[in-house]
Amino acid sequence: LYEIRQRSNDVKDAGSQCEEFSGFPGDGELGATALGPPTQVNLELLVNDRAQKNVRVLIQSIEEKDMVQAETEQKNRDLTKKVEDLGKQLEHANERNEQTELKLEENKTKCAVSERKCDEFFKQVEELRRELRDKENRIQIMTDSVQEDRAIRERNEVVINLQLMMARRALEIGQPIVLRDE
Repeated sequence: LYEIRQRSNDVKDAGSQCEEFSGFPGDGELGATALGPPTQVNLELLVNDRAQKNVRVLIQSIEEKDMVQAETEQKNRDLTKKVEDLGKQLEHANERNEQTELKLEENKTKCAVSERKCDEFFKQVEELRRELRDKENRIQIMTDSVQEDRAIRERNEVVINLQLMMARRALEIGQPIVLRDE
């Protein structure tokens, strides 16, 4: 409104410099020709013409602002939708994270159980190896004892065989049999 009033004052100043305005639209740039002093009707037409131009400019400006606002609102809706989608994706990712962490904890527990079982198994293996060494040592001792017993038996057999041979000879010759203990 201030701008319209200012322009109206400018028109009045310009009109006072002209001789007369016919008021017909085809007569000039402002729809008037300089024929004489301005009349109130001519000034109103001139002001209306300028006001219409200003209104058109304002309407165009408002339409442009409306378009920008509509585009901005659409972008806001799109961004809001993207934010919601990202929120859902984040929620799903958090759920997967929680599931993964639960599985990880389960796996840690299973690993701990398996590790204990492995430790127990290796302890059993070491115990069995120790027992096996002990038994192998006993077997070796028994084998050595058996070999000693065989050697003693073989020596005794040799001694007995010698004594038998000597006893046979003594019988053959008619001598008395003397047995010796060794």
